[in-house]
Amino acid sequence: MGLRNTILAELPVAFAGHDISMLDRVRVAFDNGWMLACASVTEPMITVCFEGHSETHLHKIKTEVARRVPTLGCLLAQLPLSKDHAGCQDDIGVRGKFPGADYRLG
Repeated sequence: MGLRNTILAELPVAFAGHDISMLDRVRVAFDNGWMLACASVTEPMITVCFEGHSETHLHKIKTEVARRVPTLGCLLAQLPLSKDHAGCQDDIGVRGKFPGADYRLG
């Protein structure tokens, strides 16, 4: 199992008590935001997105995901992810694309 498949398998287990959607990706809902992980069908890459209603909520979501899913946490810890304003205009989001241990910013 590759790194992206490991991450996609670990997320639903780590957040079993959360609202999780697994239609073509893994999306975990939090009280004040969400995270999404999606494997590419054309290349060995995983795209990970986070969104929070504030920078504080965004940080808490990213920290919780990194703590509960160490495989993904190791990637998140080494990357300066780009900030986007995705979704609702009041929300703050972060996106990153990870091919293996390397990355491309989305």
